[in-house]
Amino acid sequence: MSTKFVRRKKSGRLFKIALLGDGGVGKTALKERFLGKGFESSYLMTIGADFATYTTQINGEEVKLQIWDLAGQARFKEVRSAFYNGTLGALMVYDVTRKESAESMPAWCEELVKNAGENVNFVLVANKIDLRKADPTALTKKDGLKISKTLSTDTKKTIKYIETSAKDNLNVPQAFLDLATEIYQSLEKKK
Repeated sequence: MSTKFVRRKKSGRLFKIALLGDGGVGKTALKERFLGKGFESSYLMTIGADFATYTTQINGEEVKLQIWDLAGQARFKEVRSAFYNGTLGALMVYDVTRKESAESMPAWCEELVKNAGENVNFVLVANKIDLRKADPTALTKKDGLKISKTLSTDTKKTIKYIETSAKDNLNVPQAFLDLATEIYQSLEKKK
């Protein structure tokens, strides 16, 4: 009786990323849309955290994204801190129709850096841009770029800004893949 050992193909890299932002800004909708599950007009509130995985290729290398959707309500702040360990990047999401969700981005940035470290990568995401036409008070692209610039100054990093609509699937894959590419490039620089 002989035993044959089969060498398994290296499975590539694992990037843990977090979806951050106030409750109701569309983090779950973005995640579900990215995973190909479509869009629903309402989702149950995330309690603590939820996660999913997605495998992609970056520079010909297999990369698995472990996507953590963290609850945005203030009452979950203490619970959230446990989920940051090992996070390499984050999509920091605000709703263009809720100015307060954009104003909270510096606090989210601070929480992320405090719990995941200064080397974490992140992308600022202005979500629900499909609602701008119906809401004359909605934040504009100029407003988003200003927030991105402020965060860039505060963190001494260049913070990429992207506008999305989970409903229309506008720039959703791009937001996730831009973040994954940034993580990949920063890890390559450290080699």
